[in-house]
Amino acid sequence: MPFLTILRTVEELLYEVVTWLIFYPLTLWRCIWHPEALMRYTTEELQEAPEERFTESVSPPLFLMLSLLVAHGIELWLGVRIEEAETRSRMARIITGSEENLLLFRSFAFAIFPLVMAAGVVRRKGLKLDRPTLRGPFFRQCYFAGPFCLMMSTASALMRHAADSAQVGGLILAGIGFLWYVQVESRWFHRELQLSWPRAIGLAVRLFLIA
Repeated sequence: MPFLTILRTVEELLYEVVTWLIFYPLTLWRCIWHPEALMRYTTEELQEAPEERFTESVSPPLFLMLSLLVAHGIELWLGVRIEEAETRSRMARIITGSEENLLLFRSFAFAIFPLVMAAGVVRRKGLKLDRPTLRGPFFRQCYFAGPFCLMMSTASALMRHAADSAQVGGLILAGIGFLWYVQVESRWFHRELQLSWPRAIGLAVRLFLIA
């Protein structure tokens, strides 16, 4: 019986992982080109039972982590991996000492963006800041943070490349990533908080700088 239980667990895990090959690109496409529809979708899914949520996409926190994994793969493909250096601080050596540590650190670092954006919305709605009120906005924000971290991490890798054209491309991609993220956040604040466009843009930029 234990063997059969393990086998079924492995089967479920394998199925879940291979479905990412379909649902990650679909989720990325929807996030970039149809963010408002994805906002509504996330709201509806969070009202479902946990086992029934996000059956047509990758769940938001997982989407953010997979985006970082894809960006790390691009970094390795470009041959510009961050190497451990003795001249760095002890903490920096720990972070860059293994692929796992680096990915965990990047996941935590980029998760600060959806956390700050979500907390900003909860506070401006006058709601009590706790786990239940933060969960919905945070999940929506993880979707927005996915393309942002993918573009910014890829831009960082390109800017560390030896070729001048790659460095210029990295700067352009970083600019596109910033503009995309600010505009999608501005649209969300405009819709969610009923702010005027100037105030929504100002809030998006301010929370971005805080994050």
